[in-house]
Amino acid sequence: MKYLISNIIIFFSLFVFGQNEKRLALIIGNSNYINGELKNPVNDARLIAKTLDSLNFEVLLYENLKTQREFKDAVRNFGNKRNDYDVAFVYYAGHGIQIENENYLLATEEEYLSEIDVVDYSLSVQNILRYLESKNDQVNILILDACRDNPFENNWNKTRSIAGKGLAKIPPPTGSLIAFSTDSGQTAPDGNGENSLYTLSLSKNLLLEQTTIDQVFRNVRAEILALSNGEQRPVEATQLTGEAFYLNPSSFKKEFKEIQEILEDEQGDFLNGIAIVEKILSVSNSIEAQLLKARLLTKIGNYNEAEMEFQNIISRDTLNSDAYFHFTTLYEEEQKYEKAIVLYEKAIEIDPQDKDLYFNITTPYEELGMYEEAEKNYLKAIELDPENTNYYLALGNLYRGELYDRDKAIEQFNKIIEIDSLYTAAYNNIGNFYLNEGNDLQKAEEYLLKGYELDNNDFNLNYNLGLLYEEKKEYTLSIKYFNKAIEINPQDKDLYFYITTPYEELGMYEEARTKN
Repeated sequence: MKYLISNIIIFFSLFVFGQNEKRLALIIGNSNYINGELKNPVNDARLIAKTLDSLNFEVLLYENLKTQREFKDAVRNFGNKRNDYDVAFVYYAGHGIQIENENYLLATEEEYLSEIDVVDYSLSVQNILRYLESKNDQVNILILDACRDNPFENNWNKTRSIAGKGLAKIPPPTGSLIAFSTDSGQTAPDGNGENSLYTLSLSKNLLLEQTTIDQVFRNVRAEILALSNGEQRPVEATQLTGEAFYLNPSSFKKEFKEIQEILEDEQGDFLNGIAIVEKILSVSNSIEAQLLKARLLTKIGNYNEAEMEFQNIISRDTLNSDAYFHFTTLYEEEQKYEKAIVLYEKAIEIDPQDKDLYFNITTPYEELGMYEEAEKNYLKAIELDPENTNYYLALGNLYRGELYDRDKAIEQFNKIIEIDSLYTAAYNNIGNFYLNEGNDLQKAEEYLLKGYELDNNDFNLNYNLGLLYEEKKEYTLSIKYFNKAIEINPQDKDLYFYITTPYEELGMYEEARTKN
């Protein structure tokens, strides 16, 4: 049984490197086949070689390898050097085929008249993988753009795949990413110009600053879909772990940190932050810097310019979920909640496992009175992060208010206590619920006193205990807790009014007059 290779396999293991990491690339382009000549593989190989050379790779470039022996010698030369390098990148463009779940790369002047000829006289991809798998604690990238035609067809055509079953799915090892430039049954054109669409997109995205290797291939996938009108659909399978790896990391870490600190301070010097980021953008096209600028412009209320910056970022990187997320802040500031929701939904489409996106989208939904939609997203956030007490607290407050449901509200607050028995706000909320909505003073007292035992300086607990004991006509205790609340927050004028009631009930009119 034979199937065509449906293009790209990237074997990728994440590792944290210093700035002095050594990088090695093996680049092979085969075009001059005695059967089924291809126009662009050598051009593609040269473009990727040039790209990687600019990214500080030592590049081993081979063109039109004629025999299996030449193929093996090139790979062995790379393998002998591999141990001295931190990062390995292998790119192959040319004919390839899969036989019985093993992938083979075809030399240009061997005769392949049968499947046995392919097995005996081509290069198995395993010859390359063995040099990469032995270094699974470092970064290894393998790209096979090898699905250009079927060598067993008498009339070869100039496509990188033909309609059919395509490459069998390959489960990625832990810490690896496997990507395919086209889905099963689709074609990957050799390209009408000097390069294939895929290689042009790959080269451009590899050079993007501060873009993870994962994001590089997401960008490529989005561009190929657009450029081919959906006919060529790259797909991926990933088991990436550890820290993100950047082929072209930014050199502005200190400046980015300073700007981030400014953004996190509500009283931060945002104009100074803009001045810093403008200096970066004068010498770099960093998307991260541009995103920081857009956020700073939002902070100072320059919404029109901020919106243009966000739109520009998204046009450059359509799969940048952070850009969509921070863009929502602008629309929320302008109370354009419908537009904010559209951006949140796009970010969720890109990164459906980001729990905070589901949590934050609830804000515009609640502002629009779409409380059931808010509830769905709170529940999704909880599903993704069942230990996050903030999610239960927000959902409990939604049930306590707009979606009034006593039992569900108390259920959420009790889940918080199950997760964190020292979470005083949960005890206060349940106690307050029973006090005001539940009309169960015994349970209210139980929860409020438990919270008070954990933190007797909590304003809300003291305030609610004051109300509770006033309701129970235990006025001495009511005065005790009201006075404690006043001690904690002496600027709350309402407290002085509330405390007069238990004073008057005890006949302590002078104290009531003094407080009032």
